Amino acid sequence: MVLKLPKKYSRCEICNADLGNVQMDTPLYCTACIEEMEKLLSLPTGTKFHHLRMKAALEVLYSTGMRVSELTQLRLDQVNFTAGWIRIMGKGGKERLVPLGARAKKALLFYLKV
Repeated sequence: MVLKLPKKYSRCEICNADLGNVQMDTPLYCTACIEEMEKLLSLPTGTKFHHLRMKAALEVLYSTGMRVSELTQLRLDQVNFTAGWIRIMGKGGKERLVPLGARAKKALLFYLKV
């Protein structure tokens, strides 16, 4: 959500978080509240293929902080389920290892079984 702030100091309209001092014209991207993220992550329900895929994608994105473009390029050999990490190839071919959360791991394994 892009917020145009009318003054230099403001609070988020959604979660009332302090957004700090900003320039007058700069649009701010408000970070989602915990409750809103939980609501978003619980949305894809069902056992159909596209529900499981969406659930796994959202959980992995939230757990790892990876970009959507990185998720679309992710290969199975980049995921280490036993150690609990994902090797991500980022911008400029840079590689980084990020931990894979328990919920994301569970959703991803459930999706892969289908």
